[in-house]
Amino acid sequence: MRLHFEDKKVWGDPEVFRPERFINQAGEIVNTKNIISFSFVVLASKEAMQTVLTEEGSYGRDVSGMLGERCFNKNLGIVTAQGEIWEKSRIWTFKTLKNLGFGKSAEVEGYVQIDKKMGTEGAVEVELLFSPAILSIMWQLMVGRISKADEPLINVLSENINKFVLSSAFAAGLVTAFPVLRHIFPRWTGYNVQMAFFTVSHEIAENLYAESELKLKSSPDTEPATNMVDAFVQNCVTEPSNVFNRSNFQLIFMDLILAGTETTSTFMEACVLYLFVVSYPHVQEKVYQEILRVAPDGRPLKFSDRQKYIHNVKSVTFILHNPKLSLYYAF
Repeated sequence: MRLHFEDKKVWGDPEVFRPERFINQAGEIVNTKNIISFSFVVLASKEAMQTVLTEEGSYGRDVSGMLGERCFNKNLGIVTAQGEIWEKSRIWTFKTLKNLGFGKSAEVEGYVQIDKKMGTEGAVEVELLFSPAILSIMWQLMVGRISKADEPLINVLSENINKFVLSSAFAAGLVTAFPVLRHIFPRWTGYNVQMAFFTVSHEIAENLYAESELKLKSSPDTEPATNMVDAFVQNCVTEPSNVFNRSNFQLIFMDLILAGTETTSTFMEACVLYLFVVSYPHVQEKVYQEILRVAPDGRPLKFSDRQKYIHNVKSVTFILHNPKLSLYYAF
């Protein structure tokens, strides 16, 4: 039963919001609607919760508002998909990336164990310090190359990812509850920044897909794919479906660069700053002195300064020595 509280007399009556009145009037499962047209469900008992949460429909995801615009208001991708598309997209993507050599579970677990032994030693502020470097690795795994022509695209993605994450942290919950606010206050809610990231990511993914598709058409008898883009496009030709199509690739590409870059760079920052620099004061002192040498005037540090940070690069390389030395070349 749906209850509409639009009468001012009803809003002024405190008895309306008594739980027993809900139950007596509409049962244990009530779908209500407030004055700004936001619907929500009231579950009045443990049995009602069990009934709702065991239904197949409860496994779905809410892709309204900004999330809907992220996925073209369709059931696509990994983060915003549900059902068969979500399951097949997720399994195929991670299986393909694993076959291409991507995996960090052993490294993560290793650092978790070290962290447990060290105990708590205070909080360390970190903020996407290695986003361009990690994004370059993600790009190479998905696209299979890093060329001069790719560098501007990687930089644009990195900048927009940072802005997207920062803008989403402030009003994300409020916009989820009241989606209309993103149109009324687009700057305050970060809507403009979020849509800019979606546009950039979708355009880059579409161009990569078209490039791979053209390559496949010009040479149909190609060897097995060595990167995720080519593997996906080949599946689109041999097994076209609701999973293997251009739109779903755009969403999977966005999910990977956003989640992979953000979580991996945060993990890396924690390893470098907490487990190594903070744990070994003499290393911290050398890093600090090197920063003063490179930027004695206190200017903001640039990514292009990385070649001057001899000790920093050696420290990071030492941390990552087991087993991914390749990350050294990202700095």
